[in-house]
Amino acid sequence: MERGFKYRIYPNESQRDQIARTFGCCRFVYNRALDVKKTAYSETGKSIATNDLIKMIPAWKRDPETSWLAQADSMALQQSIRDLDRAYKNFFRRVREG
Repeated sequence: MERGFKYRIYPNESQRDQIARTFGCCRFVYNRALDVKKTAYSETGKSIATNDLIKMIPAWKRDPETSWLAQADSMALQQSIRDLDRAYKNFFRRVREG
């Protein structure tokens, strides 16, 4: 028998701001990595590996236009790229199976 637990959190104002900031940064990294993946595939016919995308995050943080990415946890940003990779794999698995 499996058990599940539900937790409810009540963040204060600064915690809500940090959560919203982290979600926004993850959404930006996901979409930017998706764009990089699509561009690389259209130009070379090959996809970029997940680890190569993860290695791009520090450069994106150093860029003056996207320096606000440094406000989010790096592990959350890396996980958003892993989620993108999982979505790609699931999509192409379903395409392959018909």
